Amino acid sequence: MPAKYFNSKIFAKDVRTNINNLCNTANLFKTIACPACFHLYPTTDVPSNCTFKVAKGAKKCEEPLFRSKPSFHSISDKGACHLKPYHLDSTKLLINVQIPRSTYITQNILSWVMWFLNKKETEADMDSWANVVHRKSPNIVEDIQQTPSWKSLQWLPASSPEDPPTLHLAMNLFIDWFNPLGNKQAGKSHSMGLIALNCMNLPPNT
Repeated sequence: MPAKYFNSKIFAKDVRTNINNLCNTANLFKTIACPACFHLYPTTDVPSNCTFKVAKGAKKCEEPLFRSKPSFHSISDKGACHLKPYHLDSTKLLINVQIPRSTYITQNILSWVMWFLNKKETEADMDSWANVVHRKSPNIVEDIQQTPSWKSLQWLPASSPEDPPTLHLAMNLFIDWFNPLGNKQAGKSHSMGLIALNCMNLPPNT
């Protein structure tokens, strides 16, 4: 979506900082995922190893959910830039911090729809684009709203004449998994995925 659909904030270079900021503003929910079986755990009271079973009586997955990250005690790891030379105090001992090996971020669909429709640009963009589509030649398909599938959609009618006008939304789901490093030959392989929900009522350029 374009920048007008987001708050005017400067995005951090670290994607984890952006995720934490979004969790505070966009009602995102973070869970810990097992790297082997993908079972999800809440971020509180998490076992050290995965306890999921495929069936009753089967063995537990037992995949470790955390990895150790060396860190100096009482030094926060926020990626801050020190303008002056920094000398490590020998009294600050090196410790291992346990961090999740894999996390999974989700958003409640109802909260997303409320946020989406509360944007003053949303309905105006939908109406203006619908008018543009209706004026186009029916012999040339340039947008999904011109296709027979779209035109054959049967929307549920209002339950009573007193009900306010309904807004019909059509969504599509985009799923893609990829290796962000792009260097499989050197043995560096990481799996990153994206599941995106898109509103097809909006103009293609949004």
